[in-house]
Amino acid sequence: MSWRSSVLIGAAVAFIAGSGCTPKPQMVRLSPPVSTKASETDRGSQTIGVAAFDVRPAQKLGIITDAHDHQVDVSTTGDTAAALYESVTQALGRAGFKSKPMGSDDPATLEVELRELTFSSLKQPLDYDTTLKVGVSAKARNGNDSYERTFTVNQRKPDGAPPSDAETTRMVNDALGIALSDMLADQELATLLSH
Repeated sequence: MSWRSSVLIGAAVAFIAGSGCTPKPQMVRLSPPVSTKASETDRGSQTIGVAAFDVRPAQKLGIITDAHDHQVDVSTTGDTAAALYESVTQALGRAGFKSKPMGSDDPATLEVELRELTFSSLKQPLDYDTTLKVGVSAKARNGNDSYERTFTVNQRKPDGAPPSDAETTRMVNDALGIALSDMLADQELATLLSH
């Protein structure tokens, strides 16, 4: 192989490799998998009024950068509050609770707020540094008793390439699902909602 052929092949390989790693803006649709300990009986005779809110100031989660310092946004899409409500009420049902949309006169209530959701994948000299943070708060009331706590999940991992749209969506939903699962596994919350 001639020197000129080697240079042309090397340039073509570099071009293909460089263009294949250029990230594109990503949109994440929330559908967090929430695990619970299944219950065979109802957890009480009353129904829990449930509400879910996304109180983040913006839909943007963060950015992904590439080797050329190009930046693209990662954002949520769709009705995030409705997605939270759906995941939480389905999990409550599997745990033996009855639930409905929260009203003003419900004796037992649970409010879930998505306070923080950030994601970034930044090109470092040798790899991509991907970080993810979730913050979910729970506010519950049953008669004169109340409960409030925030659940956070922090994740960090190095990777050889920027995450694909599907990988980002999976990582975000898995981390949010962990926070919601931790919330519903909290014994103090379960006790308050049960009596």
